[in-house]
Amino acid sequence: AYFPAANAAGFFIFYHILSDRTDIDELMKIMDILIFPSFSEGVPVTLVEAQAAGLKCIVSDTITKEVCYSNLLKYKSIIDSPNDWAREALKWSVDKINYCGIEKWDLKLIIKELEDRYTKSLKGDINE
Repeated sequence: AYFPAANAAGFFIFYHILSDRTDIDELMKIMDILIFPSFSEGVPVTLVEAQAAGLKCIVSDTITKEVCYSNLLKYKSIIDSPNDWAREALKWSVDKINYCGIEKWDLKLIIKELEDRYTKSLKGDINE
């Protein structure tokens, strides 16, 4: 893909833009850290996927706390400088991963819950 604005800013010397992939979890497993500055997001599932893959994430403090399921996610002020973010990334280490509640994102459980809801809805038991 060609992005003139990114190229003009010189970003291509720092990263490579990949096309559609089905191996994102494998790519995340070989990364050291995911830096996720953002002014506004809904529920960034990318951060749940990253934590599940064992990837440390530094995210802006504007991101919902709903996606924090481990000690692999650290919040940083969106108004801090890029150098502050970089320093945080370089000094942060995690000796042991501790998960809490990430199982609610298990796709098999979500599918089962949806199937149950649809079944109840078809039977007219939508209030159960």
